[in-house]
Amino acid sequence: MDAESLDTTTVTLDADGESIELDVPTGVFDVLAEDEPAVEVMADLALFELTRNVHAAANHSEIETDVPLDDVEDEVLDLFEERFEVSFAEATGHQH
Repeated sequence: MDAESLDTTTVTLDADGESIELDVPTGVFDVLAEDEPAVEVMADLALFELTRNVHAAANHSEIETDVPLDDVEDEVLDLFEERFEVSFAEATGHQH
């Protein structure tokens, strides 16, 4: 079976008046979901990856932004813990 014959689910992301569609192999949700809707899986993945990237930028790079990265990291870490009911450090085993 080649990738072109796999079933896909189209996920639409909207932010600030912009939108994009992303086709995801439906099997991804079978692998990652525990009876959760695809939209929940995508939200979990998005927040996890955003948190990972912001943490890396704040602690392991020299990126400069208009908003202090420590403040952005604190906020995204709080949102992560609120959604997953566990800290990012506990979820990843990555602590400072």
